[in-house]
Amino acid sequence: NPEHAQLRAEKLRSAIAGFPFEHRRCSVSIGMVVAMKSSSSPDAMIKEADKALYTSKKTGKNKVTTVIVVDDNINPIPFS
Repeated sequence: NPEHAQLRAEKLRSAIAGFPFEHRRCSVSIGMVVAMKSSSSPDAMIKEADKALYTSKKTGKNKVTTVIVVDDNINPIPFS
């Protein structure tokens, strides 16, 4: 479900951002798609995940952006 996926991605992002790498800080931007009984192709899903990733980068970096894809004929729904 979208809530579980968002939580897991946020835990991953937070763990990497908080890891004590030697001599540098790291941040992670994640773009994620959750399919809800979608007929979308894998290529279409990757395209939407890529758009979500760039939304994360453009709106502040070090964050998770999730969209829900319901069907090919319906625009992806932002989820937060």
